Amino acid sequence: MKTASETTTIEKPKNLLVAYEGGGYDGCFWEPNLFFYDNKGAFHPFYATGRDGISERREAVALELIADVKAGNDPHSSMETLLIDLNNKDDIKRFEGAIAEDYVLNAVKQVNKIYKANDHKELLFFTCDICEDEIHEVGVGINAMNAGGVTLRNTGKVCVDCYSNHTCSYCGEFYPETSDFDGENYCPYCSYEENDGLCPECKGEDEDCFNCKDD
Repeated sequence: MKTASETTTIEKPKNLLVAYEGGGYDGCFWEPNLFFYDNKGAFHPFYATGRDGISERREAVALELIADVKAGNDPHSSMETLLIDLNNKDDIKRFEGAIAEDYVLNAVKQVNKIYKANDHKELLFFTCDICEDEIHEVGVGINAMNAGGVTLRNTGKVCVDCYSNHTCSYCGEFYPETSDFDGENYCPYCSYEENDGLCPECKGEDEDCFNCKDD
């Protein structure tokens, strides 16, 4: 039986993000791969790995995949191929819920960079875990956990503002549950109050301490 791509004239889509079962790397048989058609219909395979990754020279394969999935013939078994209409917020939220945080953050960065270059509205976003705003800019992955071997992956994503507001400016620790820091943006463990009114940097022993001079 012929596939949809063999029986249908394939037109280049616009504003379409596709996540599919791509190749892998040493120790990993496959991982999500991503390509994107921008507002002009230009093809951008910004994440393609392994033998199944769809590179720039294999755009015909990308168009065939889109046509087959639309016809209900998804060729992949380990991961459902996602066709994300970037004009549809429900589609974007579906993408967020189906793909690991690191891939989502990378997609937002890459896709909106292309839109900026095209002087087009930035369509792709992620939802910040803290403020719950729709973020079209670069985000920060949080809550890293082991994903097998020496690989770590983030299980959360926040905007830059929330990451800054919830990070102690002294120890650098990120506190997603609180931003109850002192006036120096020090966490409770590093605050002057916790350190008997002394600077947590020098404990009051360095007359040239930058933090003490600010006092």
